[in-house]
Amino acid sequence: MEWWIICAIATVVTLGAAGYFARAVERMRVDMARQQREALHLKEVSTDTRDKHALTARRVKEKGATIKRLSNEIRQMEDRVKKLPKDPMA
Repeated sequence: MEWWIICAIATVVTLGAAGYFARAVERMRVDMARQQREALHLKEVSTDTRDKHALTARRVKEKGATIKRLSNEIRQMEDRVKKLPKDPMA
């Protein structure tokens, strides 16, 4: 008669453990899915930030080139002004 009790207890423990581990696995699966969604969101944010940075860097280079070009034009105009006669009426 003792073996029936042992088998019954073992069956109950086995079913309880199976239920516990099934819930634990489900919680881990849900947590992993949430973490994956967060990682994908952060990756998207990172990509957007990288694109914005690249665009900003390109604009800075363009503005630097424009400033350099305008500085050269100003220097050329100053040289032309210096070469003009001092007294235009003379």
